[in-house]
Amino acid sequence: DFITPDIVCKDSVIHFINSSRGTTYQWTFGDGGVSTVTNPTHTYHSGGVFDVTLVSHLNNGCKDNDTITKKVIVLSDSSYHLDSLSTCPNTPVALGIEYFSLSNDSSISFSWSPSSLVTDSTIANPYAVISIPTTFRLIIRTPSCFDTLYQYVGIKYLNINLEDTLHYCSLPYVYTIPNDNNY
Repeated sequence: DFITPDIVCKDSVIHFINSSRGTTYQWTFGDGGVSTVTNPTHTYHSGGVFDVTLVSHLNNGCKDNDTITKKVIVLSDSSYHLDSLSTCPNTPVALGIEYFSLSNDSSISFSWSPSSLVTDSTIANPYAVISIPTTFRLIIRTPSCFDTLYQYVGIKYLNINLEDTLHYCSLPYVYTIPNDNNY
């Protein structure tokens, strides 16, 4: 395992603390950067979400290699879109950054709008209940930088295409809708 901040500002030096056992290490930082140092530092020069991977090699261990990947969000005073979601009307859907681990860093703030449609507008991944398609805005702020993220949530409707005229010989007529989860 390793310790890293969840959210950092672009052009900040990040210290990675390796808590794994091993004799050699291979780090990849998701932006093309690599290191073989036990506890490396790295600087991201652009914003986004990056996968940081540590491969730990232990000679004569039970396993040759052990691998762990974590995500780091790099803020760059910019805006971008999160993946779109869809839900049924009035059914809760989780918004935001699903891979975000809840850190105890009180210097990071989250602000969702429209706030009236989310369970808690001050966390990274609240639930929303909507009845119409909605675009949510999340502002992530640290004392030094911020980003604005947008996430669209569409509504899934059950569409039934029936012929204009149904012919049947006796009452009642029962129509069975196949459950193929493509609604």
